[in-house]
Amino acid sequence: MFSRMFCITGTFLLSLLAAGCSSQEVSAPSASPTPQPAPGRIEYPASEIRDLSEEFGLAYPDPLSVDYPDAYTLPGIAAYRGEQLYYVSTQASGWGGQEPTEQIAPQLRKTLYTLNTQTGQKAEIGDAAILAYTAEQALFTQDAWYYAGMGLSEHEGEAGSLLQIQKLSLDSGEDQTVFTVENGMLGVSFGELTDGAVVFMVHRLDDSLTEAHQEIYKLLPDNSVQKIFSTDESGELYNFTDFTTRENVIYLLNQPEVEGKLHTEVVCLNSDGEITRTLALPGLSAYADTFNYADHIYAAGDYVFIKWYRAPDALPYFSARKICEGGAEALSVPQNAPCRLISQTPIQNRYLLFSAFPNEMNFSENQYKNHLYLFDMETGEFTGIHLPYESNVSLGAMVCSEQGTLAVHLTETSGENTTEKIAALSFETLLQQRPGAIA
Repeated sequence: MFSRMFCITGTFLLSLLAAGCSSQEVSAPSASPTPQPAPGRIEYPASEIRDLSEEFGLAYPDPLSVDYPDAYTLPGIAAYRGEQLYYVSTQASGWGGQEPTEQIAPQLRKTLYTLNTQTGQKAEIGDAAILAYTAEQALFTQDAWYYAGMGLSEHEGEAGSLLQIQKLSLDSGEDQTVFTVENGMLGVSFGELTDGAVVFMVHRLDDSLTEAHQEIYKLLPDNSVQKIFSTDESGELYNFTDFTTRENVIYLLNQPEVEGKLHTEVVCLNSDGEITRTLALPGLSAYADTFNYADHIYAAGDYVFIKWYRAPDALPYFSARKICEGGAEALSVPQNAPCRLISQTPIQNRYLLFSAFPNEMNFSENQYKNHLYLFDMETGEFTGIHLPYESNVSLGAMVCSEQGTLAVHLTETSGENTTEKIAALSFETLLQQRPGAIA
């Protein structure tokens, strides 16, 4: 159990280094896969892509480059709300005149800003905590940015680490530690309930540092934290790898090992941490080897989506299910499968945007049949979206507004030269280009 949880934590670190998702070619989500027909496809026109790079400028020297101050980088995009694009700038100071090969570690400042993509106006919100390692997942609500990471600690003269849950207010810019976890692991999941409550799940090692269990907490309006569920206190066999929320339901991806086989299901909790339903997921028997596991779950409307970090050859790295009265019905997933959910909420209460796996597990080539997938919750169908970029352009962070405007961090390599761009795509253009759309 510990070894698999350790691998899951490593997944989060690796995902920060890779500019996208990796996969082999995939086929239908079933124990005996059969090729699926290609979905409709959108060729997104280059003329409709807006370059936002000049709005940011060469914002700051790259603080981690040994060639400092000659290396520059664009900030990291974090969220898109209305016309406001949230981004994080990391700046360095305190080099003390040292030669590049002899420099001590600089003092870093990590600051959250907003850019109004219509007016070009920028505003500084506040500084975030500088943590040794930052967890992959984060959550933007209407009033705060929640994130987690490993900070440094010292106990009885010995250096150690401490998992920290941070809250940065979007109004005041104040950043505070709302919770700390001894023996915590880096993988942290966040979610928001309809009543505005924020929930998060941490993986904590026991005192022997050999077994991991999961704890789910709810952040109350006064910033106090209440534990609502713990796997080591339930008396049942649970191994939660991720969760998502829909309305006031918490959907937990449960993957325990049962008689040497990986069992995958969804456990539903209410806002008080009470189990209300266990949702069976048919058609996943081919994933039963414990080498396989899923690391993300998404829920929207009547649908549940699961992203696999490891999967058998010729099987999808993505599964889609429609929730019915009797359980869950499997949906066809296209080749070059969807990967990560980009739209935090359904666009126009109907559409979801996903990033896509590359055709092959090869980051150096980064070949795509499609770069994005549009999912229509009314029809239950995926539409592929191909962007006008060659294999020398890698896609990094992607964020999407409620209206569907998409910002993408691009890295273009030409020989020894590397250029970064932040581009914006219009959702209305996607709908106009959709197969069968009325011009």
